Amino acid sequence: MAASVNEVRLIGNIGRTPELNYLPSGMPVVDLSVATTSRRKEKETGDWLEKTQWHRVVFYGNTALAVAEYATKSRQVYIEGEIDYDSYEKNGVT
Repeated sequence: MAASVNEVRLIGNIGRTPELNYLPSGMPVVDLSVATTSRRKEKETGDWLEKTQWHRVVFYGNTALAVAEYATKSRQVYIEGEIDYDSYEKNGVT
């Protein structure tokens, strides 16, 4: 069986100042939006095209406390972690 890796690296700008919240267990949690932008040159026209994608990043525990203290809107950040896809149900729709 081949090995697998779940790793992501983001370098981007924070979209809004993060808010510190607490789970019912008392664990601190912060989520923030990070914008990453890629540029490429179009072959036919030579124009530069930009594409911005938004990523929701969640931090827990001591990391959440540090992010809440130092992270502010528009600040550039470097984030390493793993991707975890969640789903939720609302009004019977997943």
